Amino acid sequence: MVEDCALIWTANTPEGTAIYDQAQTYDTGAFALNDSGHLFRALVDGITGAGGTPPATKVDDANWELLDPHMDGISVYASQGGNSLSRNFIYMKPAEGRVLVGANNGIRAVADNSANPMLSDVYQNNVIDRDRTVSSRSIQQSDNGSANAAPSAFLDNWLSAHSGGQILYPPSSTFTPVWVGNRNLDTGAVQNDHPADVIVDRMSAFNQAHVPVSGVTDAADGAVIEARVLRASDSAEIHTWADVGTVSAGAFAGSVSAEIHTDKLTVEARVKSVPAVTDTFTNGFHPGHVVAQIQQSEDARMYADAFNNTVPETVLDETNLLVVTADEAVDASLSSRVQITNATPHTAAMAALSNELNAIAPGEKWMVIDLAHSGTNRADLVEDADTDRSWADMVTTLNLAGTHPGLVIDTWTAADGAAGDKFRGAFFPVYSKLQEDGTPFVLGSTHAFSTFTPFVIDHCLWDLADGTQGQFDAARTKLMF
Repeated sequence: MVEDCALIWTANTPEGTAIYDQAQTYDTGAFALNDSGHLFRALVDGITGAGGTPPATKVDDANWELLDPHMDGISVYASQGGNSLSRNFIYMKPAEGRVLVGANNGIRAVADNSANPMLSDVYQNNVIDRDRTVSSRSIQQSDNGSANAAPSAFLDNWLSAHSGGQILYPPSSTFTPVWVGNRNLDTGAVQNDHPADVIVDRMSAFNQAHVPVSGVTDAADGAVIEARVLRASDSAEIHTWADVGTVSAGAFAGSVSAEIHTDKLTVEARVKSVPAVTDTFTNGFHPGHVVAQIQQSEDARMYADAFNNTVPETVLDETNLLVVTADEAVDASLSSRVQITNATPHTAAMAALSNELNAIAPGEKWMVIDLAHSGTNRADLVEDADTDRSWADMVTTLNLAGTHPGLVIDTWTAADGAAGDKFRGAFFPVYSKLQEDGTPFVLGSTHAFSTFTPFVIDHCLWDLADGTQGQFDAARTKLMF
């Protein structure tokens, strides 16, 4: 528990420090910044010209010593939940005319992989005033590959935005945070990085959506919290009371199950031993269908405005389809959520899809996640050094969905068709982190199979080796070719 602390951080460069100038000569002890603003100190005399440029990343070399640490205001590492960080003031700005170096996130909580999954933390009534020009955030929460992460609660904080406008580093698609009453420190406006309502996949084989629930309470540690599912419009009970977790350090986390339903639902919770006192969650949810589509141009075109040359048909149900898509024509890292309506059909194809889904499953809610990117192949996606396609951009789009897809549809045929009968061996590790013979594949290694062109696999879609590194959880997200 961290409460009532004031942290003043003015991590500055030495006076007069600037980005490395090839026309200048640097002697031992001199300081310079690389192009990314990382601070280095000269180790030898006579450094000059293009050959003396400091490393582009945060590493030392023969000429330069890195002095730029990665440090956060408050860091909670190997977090297993139950942390409470409240009423703290964190100030992270440079002095006049200086550059902020080494200061990253105001608060950072990171899980210790799936062996110790992150549970719920509570961040409440904190004020974080940061340098607005840097890309790190007021709060970063990362599940670090934990497929069992549970949402944390962010309540009534005043937070400064970074240069891209975000105040919370987007968590992975394994959870969506409880986000209530947080305000932008500059404008005072309530900041809503994530939508109030979410579509939770019902896991078609079981017809059960597992909805994460977390919050804060003044009940004693060990107290049992139970919850039930209500219809949001009239509070009619849909699913009765069931235990969801126990209190630890003033917080609880768990999940409730809900069958598919055409109405918006919400959750009511209480301390089991005090049944007369209940609290209803602000956010609503829809047990529905969440489908991600991974491909290249054949599918990318139906999401792309550049190919939207048809007048959209009338959308018959303006509530049934939510599309999460990336704008690859401008910047593939820019993702957006679009509710498909007559006013915002996005493309003619999406209007038609909405009507088709409505005909198949009237009243049910769908989220479709666009993971298609024109002119790319699987090797482009999983190899970081290959700039044709970015894995990080794909994860950004998944983060914006805020929920697990229940199904990934892979119709990625043209680009890798040349693999022919070598396809299975060439891409087996991409989907499973396993070699075709079942032995584990080490991510970051070069994969060479038969005569197929070798490529580095830095990421995998599923991890069937030990479950620690896949983007998708095999127990929740299925694949369809």
